[in-house]
Amino acid sequence: MRLGEAVGISLGDIFPKHTTIEGDIGLWLKQHNIDHKAFIVLQSQLDYKNQEGKGKTHRVPLKSKKKIGGKSGTRIIPITCNKLWKKLLFRLAFEEKNWKDSKLRKSERKRFFLFDTNKLSSSTFNKRLRRAFELSNLPIRTAHDARHSYGSFLYGRTQSKELCKLVMGHSSEKVFSKYNHVHEMMEREIRSGFEDDTFCWSECLASF
Repeated sequence: MRLGEAVGISLGDIFPKHTTIEGDIGLWLKQHNIDHKAFIVLQSQLDYKNQEGKGKTHRVPLKSKKKIGGKSGTRIIPITCNKLWKKLLFRLAFEEKNWKDSKLRKSERKRFFLFDTNKLSSSTFNKRLRRAFELSNLPIRTAHDARHSYGSFLYGRTQSKELCKLVMGHSSEKVFSKYNHVHEMMEREIRSGFEDDTFCWSECLASF
């Protein structure tokens, strides 16, 4: 997900699986044996570039979309990670209580964000992401890098152009081709590793 999309998720944007909101994406996930816990349905994102005078909750259409919502302006993202789903459940339960206490209608659930948009700026988010990579002893990457890595792995696992484009929110063949190219490059590197005569499993075992 893009930063504005992720930080702007609200109580009204997440739906359990096996609902009519799934459409084709639910069938494709089942076809490729990808278990999912729920769906994030995005119709807009926070506008980080033009916040002056508009408040921290000003929303704009998704990238490359002309308007908010509608069939062409909606993106559906499956939640497939158990750890992520558990963390989101805590946030959902917390905001659900706030919504019920407010006595507002169900249609007002989108007013309750899962994350504090006044505190979690793009700068704060990037600092925390950098720290997470450091603590994990992993090369530091940006949120944009992580998004494109997910797209490459998703295509590599499913070989489904339609599913990948739908989840990633791309309509352009040119942009989608990047994921295909990265996956093919990874496959070549893996094959070259196994073709190397010096490769030995016993040496790998001995290194532990």
